[in-house]
Amino acid sequence: MTTLSVIARKDGRGLVDGPFGSNLPASEYVPVGIPVIRGVNLSLGDVRFKDNEFVFVSDETAKRLERSLCSFEDVIFTKKGTLGQIGIIPRTHRYKKFLISSNQMKLSVDRDIADPLFVYYYLSSAASRKKIIQDSEATGVPKTNLTYLRTFPILLPPLPEQKAIAHILGTLDDKIELNREMNQTLEAMARAIFKSWFVDFDPVRAKMEGRSGTTPAFTHAIVQVSIPLM
Repeated sequence: MTTLSVIARKDGRGLVDGPFGSNLPASEYVPVGIPVIRGVNLSLGDVRFKDNEFVFVSDETAKRLERSLCSFEDVIFTKKGTLGQIGIIPRTHRYKKFLISSNQMKLSVDRDIADPLFVYYYLSSAASRKKIIQDSEATGVPKTNLTYLRTFPILLPPLPEQKAIAHILGTLDDKIELNREMNQTLEAMARAIFKSWFVDFDPVRAKMEGRSGTTPAFTHAIVQVSIPLM
């Protein structure tokens, strides 16, 4: 049993929080640049990272706030608001660096001690999230801080076991995400077919115009798809 301060990188930026709100006003956002990780990119343990709804800051702003920059496999926590939200930046993400928002904190793991994905799974567990919420400052908007995060306990098996556990859980999560994406695709196809048949009446119009009244090619395709659900 150890704490997050022990497993954090020892370069002065292993455990940091986001910039003060006054240092990152919405007026600093730009159309493209360095993405900002906010609460919408985290979850309550059901998705490792929500890769959408980014806002961006310029390279100049990111450099000015470089203490709060983060990158691949950093673990991100919510500091204020919906406590218990957490995420881990994928190691294959298209962006190489990010800035955390004023309401987030990040942990960069010392990989000689701990596996980042194992740490994410440990901290995203129901028990860890419950502890964070129970120990938070309950007056006004729920919040926690870096001091608390540094002392947060974590049980670490030997590093090879951490990697094995993280690999198994990560593989299962990948399978779940693939099934979710396939289901979304099928739902979109089904909606398109319904609209074609019962709103636009495409088969009827085709018949009236002397064309084949059969369904579009993708109608046949959808009935051929089977999803290997877990």
